[in-house]
Amino acid sequence: ASGVLRRQAVSFFQGNRHLLSALVGSVMEAVPAEGTVLDLYAGVGLFSVSLAAAGRTGIVAVEGDRESGADLLRNAAPWRAGLQARVAMVEDHLRRDRLRPATVIVDPPRAGLSREVLAALPGLGAARILYVSCDPPTMARDARHLLDAGYRLASVAGFDLFPTTPHVESVALFQGQGDTHL
Repeated sequence: ASGVLRRQAVSFFQGNRHLLSALVGSVMEAVPAEGTVLDLYAGVGLFSVSLAAAGRTGIVAVEGDRESGADLLRNAAPWRAGLQARVAMVEDHLRRDRLRPATVIVDPPRAGLSREVLAALPGLGAARILYVSCDPPTMARDARHLLDAGYRLASVAGFDLFPTTPHVESVALFQGQGDTHL
């Protein structure tokens, strides 16, 4: 199976091909080698498919946008032994599914996480949450909720994917009480 991600023109995808591998690498390095992974707002599968292609299993990817979700299903198909792709609103998925992931990746739209997702995340009991954001103010707002819920901000990395604009892509690692991977 190839490591190529395919997408429809209407599906969101990071446009800066020069820094894309650094962004993906940052997320992949922060995901421990073992334990289940829940990728919320998975888009076409940038992080979940990359993890699966690297040999990771126990991954569930959730995308609510119909077009991006169709791309996710197609891109995840070669890795179905270790990657379950689901087209559903993140809020609906969190209400229905009782998965207790070791790691959660969230890459929400510019508006950040909804109140419902923010309220549900700590209850998942994940040892670590990786928050990928293109909007520092909404990430800061959401980070406050995660910190108040007992997570610790372990690191933040910035990626200037949008030169000459005020937008900076960032990856923040939040560690919970049960995170033994330092």
